[in-house]
Amino acid sequence: MVSSDIIPFAISVSDEVLADLQTRLNLARFPKNLTLSIENRWSYGVPTQSVQDLVEYWKKSFNWRKIETDINTKLPQFTTPIDAENPHGILTMHFVHKRSPNPNAVPLLFSHGWPGSFLEVGKIIEPLTNPSDPKHPAFHVVAPSLPGFVFSEASKSPGVFLKTTALMFDKLMKKLGYNHYVAQGGDWGALVVKALAVHHGDSCRGTHTNMLLVPPPTFLRNPIRILRAAMGFMGLPGGYSKREIDYLKETEGFNKHETGYQSIQGTKPQTLAYGLTDSPTALLAWIYEKLHIWTDQYPWTPDEILTWVVLYWISDAGPVGGVRYYKEGQFGDGNGAVAQIVRAHSSVPLGVSVFRKELYKFPDDWCGMLQPLVYHKFHEEGGHFAAHEKPDLLVNDICRFTEILMRRDKSLLPE
Repeated sequence: MVSSDIIPFAISVSDEVLADLQTRLNLARFPKNLTLSIENRWSYGVPTQSVQDLVEYWKKSFNWRKIETDINTKLPQFTTPIDAENPHGILTMHFVHKRSPNPNAVPLLFSHGWPGSFLEVGKIIEPLTNPSDPKHPAFHVVAPSLPGFVFSEASKSPGVFLKTTALMFDKLMKKLGYNHYVAQGGDWGALVVKALAVHHGDSCRGTHTNMLLVPPPTFLRNPIRILRAAMGFMGLPGGYSKREIDYLKETEGFNKHETGYQSIQGTKPQTLAYGLTDSPTALLAWIYEKLHIWTDQYPWTPDEILTWVVLYWISDAGPVGGVRYYKEGQFGDGNGAVAQIVRAHSSVPLGVSVFRKELYKFPDDWCGMLQPLVYHKFHEEGGHFAAHEKPDLLVNDICRFTEILMRRDKSLLPE
């Protein structure tokens, strides 16, 4: 029985909000650019000309009303109250929900991250609910907005992070009548589904991720992995492959050169939020940098970029809801909330897809250190936003992983 307090939702931005946005864009000020070589033009951040071009398109050509209608037409959206428990109480959760016509469909929870949103499910929802290949499993797809993101209500108290998010998502799935389900996520979604595996393994029967985070092995517990890493770095036989050593080097490079945003959002998000809340140009630059750097040469169109940005601009909590999530994660604290979930063990089966330009990548045999690994696939292409960049590859991996689960776990079959 589906609850009666699940309310259909449609995005409807007021004319006043759009007029105010246009005014702010007309008043935008831009920083002067340095003279940089082509290969270094992004080394100081988003080039001024790139932002100016997008703002000009935003003012003169971007048709939000058309995009708003397209989203409402393609993605069935709803809201419902979910008890986040003390001290947060009942919060309104926004989510996409599309059921498959296949009576044997498997419930799938899709969790987005930052600077993404529920919109990331857009390219994969149809092939998941109505697969063209009859051999593929079908899915009932649920894609909630993280608490405080876009149209999901933010708590007035600090502390809504992975454990609370997982609690709310699990309650949502059960409210929709899905007592057993599979979960998929990247970015923050990767850690949310890990939290579901850790805290709700009775209902979350498998997790698939395209951004696995694992703690480095220790010499006492994993001497062979330490030895293989050392041998791999020295190029010796028996060590990790060049591909896997490149993973470690690229991950180290990301941590060293590309995590300034984590430090800012993870320490003083409110201060940053004044600029992002007051200036759509600042919000555009802050998000566009990640869309450009974190993808594998994905050909972003101006409409795509601006749609991702506008969803944060018009969100109920404002842009601060997304950046504040980093503060709740206690970045830099070895015993913080992120570290605790990353280190946690779970018996829930795991599937991993590794896309070539993902931000965090590790040797293959590290992937099963904390959960039983039943599916692993490396792709020579694709980046951080796999569902948007390479939807076909991700859908195929989700299907292959779920097929393995269904052979092992009859609870995923219709009751």
